[in-house]
Amino acid sequence: MSHGWRGILAGREILRKGLGWVVGSGEKIRVWSDPWLSCSSPLTPIGPTDSALLVSDLLCPISNSWDKEKIQKYLPQYEECILSIITSSAPSQDGLAWLLDKYGVYTTKTGYGAGIKSAVNSDDSMSSFDWPKNIWNIKTSPKIKDFLWKLARKAIPVSSNLSSRGIPSFNCKTCDGVEDDLHVFLHFRIATQVWDLAPLACRPSTATPSIATLISLCQMCTVLHPVGLIVPLWP
Repeated sequence: MSHGWRGILAGREILRKGLGWVVGSGEKIRVWSDPWLSCSSPLTPIGPTDSALLVSDLLCPISNSWDKEKIQKYLPQYEECILSIITSSAPSQDGLAWLLDKYGVYTTKTGYGAGIKSAVNSDDSMSSFDWPKNIWNIKTSPKIKDFLWKLARKAIPVSSNLSSRGIPSFNCKTCDGVEDDLHVFLHFRIATQVWDLAPLACRPSTATPSIATLISLCQMCTVLHPVGLIVPLWP
């Protein structure tokens, strides 16, 4: 499977997770398998998988308002939530909306944001990462901030990052070790020598669990300047 096709499939999955149904006639919406309970996040009722039950079965055929008796029969635990959904008295079609946008319209910006959020939530080391403190508010040049951002986002082209994007993995060309961010910037022989030669009051441990942790630890490192002054690590 090509890298481009993998990207299309990943984008499709992000889109699917952000879509929800807007109730019109209810004839296209399956009660137990489609997300229709909320206009802010994709919520699907938990209950028996009766695929024949449609949202239209919960609506009065004449007024298109909610039938409380049927709701109490099939979904009593969701009654309050369902009754809060406003239906149209005029005939209308069911429609899908992108719930991560207040207008219900998908854009590449909101799609990218959803993808980034999903990636961060899946990485425990990034869930508590303080972006302003560790990157955006540090006193350094824009190019250093940009590099740190790429490093934290796993956008540096090392083997482990490329592999996650569908590119065949490879080992370090020098030592044949597994090439990931920590190997390049902490564990590799030359990286170790650089850390040993750096005039730091203390240096990060080789047991540092993630690149995000390493970036955070660097905020606590101070450089022992040759003239006796203590200056920040980032130039």
